[in-house]
Amino acid sequence: MVFHFGSAPLDEIKRVEGLIKATSAKLLIIDVLQKFCRLRDLNDYAQVTNALEPLLNSARNQDCHILLTHHAGKADRPDGDDILGSTGLSGGVDTSIIIKKRDQRRTFFTIQRYGVDIEKTVLELDQTGALRALGSKAEVDVNETSALVLEALQGGPLNRDEILDRIERNRSIIIKTIARLFDEKKITREGTGKKGDPFIYKNSVLPFPGTIENGKTESFSASNSAPQKELFRSGRFQNFATVRKLYQLHALKRSHRDIRLKPDRRFDQDP
Repeated sequence: MVFHFGSAPLDEIKRVEGLIKATSAKLLIIDVLQKFCRLRDLNDYAQVTNALEPLLNSARNQDCHILLTHHAGKADRPDGDDILGSTGLSGGVDTSIIIKKRDQRRTFFTIQRYGVDIEKTVLELDQTGALRALGSKAEVDVNETSALVLEALQGGPLNRDEILDRIERNRSIIIKTIARLFDEKKITREGTGKKGDPFIYKNSVLPFPGTIENGKTESFSASNSAPQKELFRSGRFQNFATVRKLYQLHALKRSHRDIRLKPDRRFDQDP
């Protein structure tokens, strides 16, 4: 393994292939490209392609991978167009790996001449210093927006435009989030979705049964008829498993005595 730190000697690019051959290297890292090639104008397509040609030839002739680091421009452009300089840079390599800062995280994606591109993926540095992939950027955006949509609906039913007004996120991401929450039955909707009758969305999670605002409890007999919606409108729902258990008790009619429910009531054992 050979390292060189500091400024690259003049015309070092002409000696790259000899260096690779002498060391039998299989990986050559050049950081950063501009300080190595010393191009007068990175936007000049001819200069860029002429500078890359000896590196590409060396890589192929010696079966060595050459990794070049480079900078992106300030503008956020799609499909690798934000790479600083001429399109000859991205067009002259087999794979472009684009890494961007996203708050305290990083996103990366690839543009490849061969194989399948890697979609935008969110990376996070954990407390041990290791990188952890959180998933695709699209998945992470929807997951983070889901909590915001559910929070917005806590104040009551809203139509789509009202949800969009309350959340400061990309419009398309919010719309995707609403659709996924509905598909996952985490929210419900009413209306036809047509002009004059828009979809009205609300949380599908029911409030905690048997509680009222002052913390007192109401009783419900498992032998009675199925609980009415009014029973679930007071208090705050804290455990969906509790509601499911309550319905199970009703269906099986395992007990004819009153069941008093409290917010911290556990159903680990049969009553």
